[in-house]
Amino acid sequence: MGDSSASSMNGSQGRVARLRRGGRQLQYEGQARICHCGMVAPLCTSSIEQNLGRRFFGCRNYQKGIGCGFFQWLDGEMGARPTQVINELVGYVDRYDDGNVMQRRGIDNQVYVNVEEKIADIGLSMEKIDSRLKKVEGRLGLAIYGLLFTWLLIVVYIVC
Repeated sequence: MGDSSASSMNGSQGRVARLRRGGRQLQYEGQARICHCGMVAPLCTSSIEQNLGRRFFGCRNYQKGIGCGFFQWLDGEMGARPTQVINELVGYVDRYDDGNVMQRRGIDNQVYVNVEEKIADIGLSMEKIDSRLKKVEGRLGLAIYGLLFTWLLIVVYIVC
């Protein structure tokens, strides 16, 4: 049950993303529309607020700046209410996505704080280790001097 709702949410987010960025389809059902350039006009999806999600045929070269200006809606004009509802729904999805991003950022910030705390703990541990190492080095130096002094005494005893 949880899987189907997750997949439907992913599907709806994909659809909304396609609405926002628009889309182009070169193969579609029905008779192909030919633009004034003599090319098949792709079936596009509007991404502007007034006609969000509305489908139309347009010249393939429009975005290249060399298009012929061919434009034809796939369907009749959409009323004010459907346009309002679509924009409200897209707004809900945007707010939901923004909330998820903020929640993820909160988690990321908490992870960052935890990592910083661990690094500080490691730093303190390293300071303790350095302190102990210096003590050991000092004792080792005394032991070496003591050993040398002992050998010197042995040599002096043997020689004298």
